[in-house]
Amino acid sequence: MEDFGLLEQQVDYNLDGKLSEEEVRKTAYYNMFCKGAVYGAEFTNRECVNQDLHNVSMFYYFQKAASLLGEAPYSQEYVMQRLYAGLGIQKHTYQLPDGSQFAHGGWQFSAKGALALETFGNAAGGYCGNYGMICTSMLCDFAYQTRDERLIEQALKSLEGNAYFFDLVTGSAGVSVLRKEEVVSTRNTYMPGRIAFSPGGQNFLAVVLGSEPAKRMLELYLQSGYWKMELSAASLVSADTLRHLADLVTVEGLKEDLQTPAGEKEENGISYRYDTGTEMIF
Repeated sequence: MEDFGLLEQQVDYNLDGKLSEEEVRKTAYYNMFCKGAVYGAEFTNRECVNQDLHNVSMFYYFQKAASLLGEAPYSQEYVMQRLYAGLGIQKHTYQLPDGSQFAHGGWQFSAKGALALETFGNAAGGYCGNYGMICTSMLCDFAYQTRDERLIEQALKSLEGNAYFFDLVTGSAGVSVLRKEEVVSTRNTYMPGRIAFSPGGQNFLAVVLGSEPAKRMLELYLQSGYWKMELSAASLVSADTLRHLADLVTVEGLKEDLQTPAGEKEENGISYRYDTGTEMIF
């Protein structure tokens, strides 16, 4: 946009049908990103862990976008404080932008297994095969985006913990698939648990972070051919899943796996078998 001069164009900032004489697109975008970051940082009346993390996501990505066009509203130190509090690195207590102290009252992830404590983020919360796993997916997103060592460690721990809540079963097509534990679940229950190959929207970013369970999940996903169904029924698949399917062909460390010819693959002393002709997938 900058190369084509689009950021310096005048825009209809107030949507009143008139071009602003004062606002150019760069300023309008910057103001929007700043307001979004402030709203995400200050809006805290969400008790569910996944809802809180969606607010944190809004805060983080608007903050990051604002930094590309000018000075970001918050310091990097404050950003990491919010991420640590939301993702179970520290207790969910932090200072709000107005200086007041926000005390949620507990940890948002468990000490053992780093499972999201949906619904309430404290002793009243617990494992949830639906929203709880979405929280682990967002943890992996943040770990990948920031490359922060503590968040990466937490993400790997969470993938390891969540792996115990997947069962390897034979699907209706006669191939091996993973089914989530969602019968015994804190907030949402499904009978039987739904087929899924990662915590939240086929998110395999943890492969790049070095997660062995995530590598195995990706292998099973490719081998099952389940991705063909998702791509052929894209209108029925969530935007989150489509976003992570795009990761498979754009993220360094993932797209290389898809380009590996079928057959034996040696990595870290472990032999993996890709028997679906993965070199032909994309």
